Amino acid sequence: MDRSDIVNRALGRLVLLFLLMMNPASVMADYYDTDLLSIFSKILPRIVSMSSLDPSEGAPINVCIVHEDVDRPAAEHFETLLRQNTLNGEHVHRLQSIRTDFSHVSACGESQLVFLFDAPPAAVEQALSETKKLRTIVAAYNTALLSQGADISLFVGRSVMPYLNLRSLKEKKIRLDTILLRVSKLYGQENGR
Repeated sequence: MDRSDIVNRALGRLVLLFLLMMNPASVMADYYDTDLLSIFSKILPRIVSMSSLDPSEGAPINVCIVHEDVDRPAAEHFETLLRQNTLNGEHVHRLQSIRTDFSHVSACGESQLVFLFDAPPAAVEQALSETKKLRTIVAAYNTALLSQGADISLFVGRSVMPYLNLRSLKEKKIRLDTILLRVSKLYGQENGR
């Protein structure tokens, strides 16, 4: 390899780095699995309706979507999926959603459900700390956040099922329907059932 090849490669890498710095959203565009977001959008309102946070008849289910600026397109897509997949039927709740960033989690105070996208560990830790003060179900895209106090995520194995952190739900005094408990994987139990 001669000197001009080395210089051309270095310039190419520098240009790529510059382009990625100018538009980081293109890097994160494929980070969130659309199918998983769709599953979350279908089950999360149902989980609220199968909990002690089920709003009174006619009242909406309030969902707060917490994301970083770089994840705004994914958060908007998730919000659209939630609206498309809202429960249908006679005794069904409307869905109201808001989107906020990790520095404004306090905006989620009136929500029955908070959905956390990924963020740097310090931001996630602060958000989880703030949501512990709220009587709300905290769902996380990242299953690892169950160990930090998130209430629900998805277990993806041979099948996809809700992954519930019963300890954190109990601390918030949130009860779940026994049917939901039977069809879910329970975090912290050796056999998973």
